[in-house]
Amino acid sequence: MNRHFTGPQTNLVAYYDFNHGTAGGNNAGVTTLSDYSGNANNGTLSNFALTGTTSNWIASTVNITSNGNATGGYNIAANASVCLGASYTFPNGSTQSNITAQVVQTSTLTATNGCDSVIVTTVDVNQTYNVQDSAWVCSGGSYTFPDGSTQSNITAQVVQTSNLQTLAGCDSVIVTTVDVLPSYNLTQSAIVCSGGSYLFPDSSLDTNITVQVVHTSTLQTLAGCDSIIVTTVDVTPNYFYFVLDTVCNGGNYTFPDGSVQSNITTQVSHISAFQTIAGCDSSINTTVDVFVVDTAVSVAAITLTASATGATYQWIDCSTGFPISGEVNSSFTPTTSGNYAVVVTENGCSDTSSCYAVTVVGVGNGPAPSIALYPNPNKGSFVLELPATLTGLVKVEVRNAVGQIVWESMLGAGKQNLNLGTVANGVYTLKVHGTDGIAAMRVVVNR
Repeated sequence: MNRHFTGPQTNLVAYYDFNHGTAGGNNAGVTTLSDYSGNANNGTLSNFALTGTTSNWIASTVNITSNGNATGGYNIAANASVCLGASYTFPNGSTQSNITAQVVQTSTLTATNGCDSVIVTTVDVNQTYNVQDSAWVCSGGSYTFPDGSTQSNITAQVVQTSNLQTLAGCDSVIVTTVDVLPSYNLTQSAIVCSGGSYLFPDSSLDTNITVQVVHTSTLQTLAGCDSIIVTTVDVTPNYFYFVLDTVCNGGNYTFPDGSVQSNITTQVSHISAFQTIAGCDSSINTTVDVFVVDTAVSVAAITLTASATGATYQWIDCSTGFPISGEVNSSFTPTTSGNYAVVVTENGCSDTSSCYAVTVVGVGNGPAPSIALYPNPNKGSFVLELPATLTGLVKVEVRNAVGQIVWESMLGAGKQNLNLGTVANGVYTLKVHGTDGIAAMRVVVNR
């Protein structure tokens, strides 16, 4: 243990000189005990601190003397390793700094017997690592870094440096950048028609929706982060309206859908179908009633009176079709014989009565009373009103266009209901024979 071999030895199996590393220095990673026999039976150091004055490589205490087995100098191949950028002191006392690649150095020494000793030292470099790493977490998530530290509730990018040592004891720096993938919390709104359906983002289907619905869909993004969508579905109603309206008899009406019905004489119902702006059904059921103007007229002597009340009136001369100036009351007493009618206006509707023949003529003694005949035209039946002052009976006859008598009778004062029977349509002449003359008037039969 106190001597060096200076040359080849027969049958030598292994030869260790335990002369490695830097005595008492930082020998982290110098864990190989070289076999100088040439048989490569290298040893490995385990559980050594490899720093300081104990549990480490120490200075050699081998003595080479003239009395020893060594008769000359020795040639040794030594191996060592350092961390990238570190320094190494060779056996000749020289030091090399910032070693980044393998270094081979020859130390020429003089043994105690004055012989040359040559130590060829090979210094290998153990890598130091500077690593840029990246990772991501969902918003609010946690991440454990390479140095074992953990950061929780990460909501923004985090950059953290982990300082480690390799198995060879060299520094290793890992810079980790943790980015944040968002977790979505969205609110959205939608509209359906009353009774409609809606498919939510989580593929659930709600049908026959008639009131507002709020639904939460819990999803995951492609990165696996939670995504929550709260959907509020409001309801747009389907409108169904009922409309009542009125037209004048024989008038026209335009329904909400633009369709027109003409000459309306009886009640009409019509459904107009639409869509709202939201695309929902809307229908309007319109019922149109008919307003019929009351055109009835009563006749008393030669006075005509419209039956309608609360209306406006305009009496007209049927022979000309022109209104009679100033005759705008419900009753009208003509001063001359003729055919007269009244235009009645009620609720914005106007209609014209039948024409009534009035004869202003004397038929008896004293002042000239008048005779009234109505309605005229008629269907063969009409009223003949003789003056109340008439005494006795008078002859009344009706002749056709060629002068033939088609009806005759003796009549007294007051109203008489006459029926000409089955006479044909046409113009007839009615004559009343009085003591002071004959009164004649036309009768129009139009069945």
